[in-house]
Amino acid sequence: MIFVYFNCKNKEEADLFLKRVFDQKLAAWVDVLKPNSIYIDGNKINKEERIVLILQTQESKLQGLEDLARELVKQDIPSAIASFSIYRLNREYKDWLAMKI
Repeated sequence: MIFVYFNCKNKEEADLFLKRVFDQKLAAWVDVLKPNSIYIDGNKINKEERIVLILQTQESKLQGLEDLARELVKQDIPSAIASFSIYRLNREYKDWLAMKI
């Protein structure tokens, strides 16, 4: 199992992305967060609300998630698509995840 970090510019973009994620069984669970993001663009510091998705999936699904993100999400600044390996995971959850995707 891996966690995949991904951000969207708004709720509509996140909803569209997540519908396709679940239709294609690319993740079994997603945590949706609404942080205030701060970033530099040239010499200007920008602040805006974004939608951060933390997807729980299998490593074999990562390329599909990356391809879907590139297809659906169009932003001036490229979105980070980062995966984090899980060192240890309880058997019950691992079995549940495998059944869902």
